[in-house]
Amino acid sequence: MPALTMQREDTVTIYNAPYAHQLTSNPLPTSPWLEFRHLDNAACVSRLREICQLVAEADCAHLVLDHLLDLFQQRDCELAYIINCIGSAPKSSPTLAKRILDIYLEEDLWYLPLELDVEDPALSQEETLDVNVYNPRGWTKDSVPGLFEGATEVRYTGISYQQPRPPPPNVEGAVGGGGCRSPAQLQRHLVLSCLLTEGVGEMAAHLKEHFQPYLMKTLCLLLERVGSRYELLHIAGLQASTCVSAACGHAGTGELIAANGDYLTNQITNKLKKSALEILSVVMRYSDTAILDYLYGIVDDVLVQSCDKYHEKDLYAYLQVFLTFITYIRKWFHIEEEKTISKETEIPNVLKDVLEFAKNQKEVEEMLHKEDVDKKSAEEMYLEDVKNKEENEMDFDDTVTKEAAPLPRHVTVTMSILRRTINFMTSPRRDESVLALRVVRSGLVVLQEHEEQLLPLVHAAWSPLNATVTQPPVAMAALDLLVTMATLSKDFIRSRASKDVLPHIYKYLKTSSSESLLKDKGSAYRLSAAYRLQQAMLRALPRLLLQLAVDEVELQAAMDAAVLYLSKNQPQPLQELSVNFFSEILSYNYGAVWYFLRTFCGNERVLTPPRDVTTLQLCDVIGTPYKCTNTDYDKNIKLLFKKHKC
Repeated sequence: MPALTMQREDTVTIYNAPYAHQLTSNPLPTSPWLEFRHLDNAACVSRLREICQLVAEADCAHLVLDHLLDLFQQRDCELAYIINCIGSAPKSSPTLAKRILDIYLEEDLWYLPLELDVEDPALSQEETLDVNVYNPRGWTKDSVPGLFEGATEVRYTGISYQQPRPPPPNVEGAVGGGGCRSPAQLQRHLVLSCLLTEGVGEMAAHLKEHFQPYLMKTLCLLLERVGSRYELLHIAGLQASTCVSAACGHAGTGELIAANGDYLTNQITNKLKKSALEILSVVMRYSDTAILDYLYGIVDDVLVQSCDKYHEKDLYAYLQVFLTFITYIRKWFHIEEEKTISKETEIPNVLKDVLEFAKNQKEVEEMLHKEDVDKKSAEEMYLEDVKNKEENEMDFDDTVTKEAAPLPRHVTVTMSILRRTINFMTSPRRDESVLALRVVRSGLVVLQEHEEQLLPLVHAAWSPLNATVTQPPVAMAALDLLVTMATLSKDFIRSRASKDVLPHIYKYLKTSSSESLLKDKGSAYRLSAAYRLQQAMLRALPRLLLQLAVDEVELQAAMDAAVLYLSKNQPQPLQELSVNFFSEILSYNYGAVWYFLRTFCGNERVLTPPRDVTTLQLCDVIGTPYKCTNTDYDKNIKLLFKKHKC
């Protein structure tokens, strides 16, 4: 009998069995969770499977299977492998495969613990069934004059927050809350789960059309495996779902899901608090817009449940459902984020704007002094106005306003999601707040072509966003949302951003610039949230300013905060982000950046204007932005002007 072991992929090498696909008449892909300890060659493995096939064809096959299933109560991986070989043998009775499926699909066996045991914290008052324990003296008199007289007792279950619920009954390998005692036990459970999943696929390949009665019971279980975070379970689920698809006459997993979308909708709704996220992500991954009607029902149910305070503890799972739905809506309808539209101008020298202004000013003066030979008299102008007024009064507007076309269903559902999610942006739980910000950001992109629906939601989200952008743990997600708002609504939020948000960003950058000085690669500061927030702000700031089309006063305040990171004593990534900031602003407003850096550099270098300029009388300029008196900034400022040299 072979000994099967499996080791975690993230710690050791996984052993493949390249000969496994030659051992059955229904070839299956190789199983990376198998390692034959005592069978050292393919011939031995082949002989073992031949023996299992002979046992499956014998008259005593059911008796042998009974004995194996009795032994299997010990949850041995070796027995699971032999049972799979017997049940999937080409000439074995279909009854054997059905009996094996009935055992494998039992909940306590299928859902083996795959986490190390941790002691559960005491339950709070809100998480218990009762707030009082049984009071033996808690009798109240109950009587109706002339009819009866007696006493009433209110009984409780004896569960309270003072004495938490007892843990569920232990299954094999589970202690306390149902976890594994050791990493070795967890490893064995993971191998057995892979073998059970593989077994379901092998039974389906053997039963073919007779597997149909088991489809509704196994489909969601296999999709959970496909969506598992454990790579081996994910592979096992893929193999098994492929076998089930072929057994049911479908070309692939996507076709199988599409054919059973109504059932999946019901199952996902029932499992929203357990494994629905894995199933939902797999369903969407292998589907297209044909399954949208079923997904709308799921989202509607989640929207209703998320309003219930009783389900508040499941809020993170609900937000993940929203994010998954919107992500695939964008994929299916090819909705890309709007690109940053910057003002791209090529400026050969700093005098270009001045010369253009002088030219336009001269043309304006010529037009003002030009005599109008066709000038009408005051009486003629009055009679013309009266005539136009009479014509306008007789011109009745009998046009019919056409009703706007109804919005697509995916747009209306996304709007409902955003209205609900905006309430969770200020959640006291950091993870929920960050996830809510991500949902709103992705959902606004879906509405970018529907401005009438977009702007009210941007307005509704502004106050919660303003509250979160100042909180360091969630500020990075808030910045991403702010940039998306600026990109989609532009000047709609310009005034509020300049007043409520941008000053906080400038203040933080100035304050934290002293903390990041001289922090080299080995410094612990580079692992802190403050450092990551500095990076996020410097990365988001240029795009934010460009999309809002801010004026030079706002640019001045932004450059005051960002210029501190041009110092060579700042971490190199922050220097690069600062250089990139000024480079993008140069393309947007060259003159403002040139003047700011000229003042910042404070040198005495004389810049002489071109001698061929005759339109204006220009004086020499003292000070240039090409050489800084502070050597800490000189290198990065010179680097900045290499691409924008005037």
